Amino acid sequence: RNNGPRIVKGENIQTTVNVTLEEMFNGGKKTIKYQCKITCPDCNGSGLSSNGKREFCPHCNGTGRIRKVSRNGYSTFVQESVCHYCQGVGQKIINPCKKCNGSGLSYETKEITIDIPVGIFNGAAISMEGYGSAPYDGKGINGDLIILFNEIKHPLFKRKDDDIYSEIELNIVDALLGTEIQSETIDGSKVKFNLSEITKDGHIIKLTGKGMRNVRMPSHRGNHY
Repeated sequence: RNNGPRIVKGENIQTTVNVTLEEMFNGGKKTIKYQCKITCPDCNGSGLSSNGKREFCPHCNGTGRIRKVSRNGYSTFVQESVCHYCQGVGQKIINPCKKCNGSGLSYETKEITIDIPVGIFNGAAISMEGYGSAPYDGKGINGDLIILFNEIKHPLFKRKDDDIYSEIELNIVDALLGTEIQSETIDGSKVKFNLSEITKDGHIIKLTGKGMRNVRMPSHRGNHY
């Protein structure tokens, strides 16, 4: 059993980053901005003004918790919750810092460069430890920054897992007599292939290994249909 002091951690922050299919395929870097809480520079996280002071919260007697006892016959029930008067701190600030209003935290916009993993998919998330908000009173560790990736709709391609889908329109003459077709792929190359006579609507051609890279095995690629 660990009886040491509990480490206070700041809030985690979640932000969404929009990425193209090409960025998901190639990976790379992207600069983003996000807002987080930092230790107030005016009061150094104390929440006090120059002539401020702290007093025990009279509602919880400095414990930061409110206990409510109720009885039902021979049974006694104890319900405990965070004191909403002091937000669980156990103390009340007299003359708080004007910049942070006694919270000890102020907001700051940060700019960082993140890595886009090769093959990352829509809705995937990565966590950057220590890039979240600062803890109350500046004592503890920062929270984490959770980054969600959002796929931007592509004008030509649709993705399903590691496979890519696209459509090519044919005029009636090419569909009946056959023709040579050129298709763009997600890696920027173009593939040529011949269509035989009488190509029906909805006919599917499989371009093996021309799809997306796999996020766990970047050397493996899906197919392009």
